[in-house]
Amino acid sequence: MVNKIFEDDNFFEEYLNAFCGRFTNESLDLSFETPLPYTKHGIKFHNNYKALQQAMLFLNEERDIRINEMIEIADLVNGPDAFIRKGFRKTYVEVNGADWKPSEADQIYNHINNLFGNYF
Repeated sequence: MVNKIFEDDNFFEEYLNAFCGRFTNESLDLSFETPLPYTKHGIKFHNNYKALQQAMLFLNEERDIRINEMIEIADLVNGPDAFIRKGFRKTYVEVNGADWKPSEADQIYNHINNLFGNYF
């Protein structure tokens, strides 16, 4: 019986759509101590859902994800009015109380590129 499910070409497409919705909903529920107002929750749900769907498409290509694709997914998560768009942070930041120093803004792409080079 289980084998027939996996042989059905439509199963994975339908399952992945349902999975994206369930995963996004559960992730958002865990992310916030107090419930978000309905509209904000809906917008965040939509953004995360679209990002997860896009990530699944990249994974279906059976190759390593590229930096520009990671940026595309981040842009979907952050939404159209995000402070950071089309790339990485472009300003200095300081993390109070941290025992590590964030990358300088002009070095982020190089650091991510090195990370990808070492990982893949």
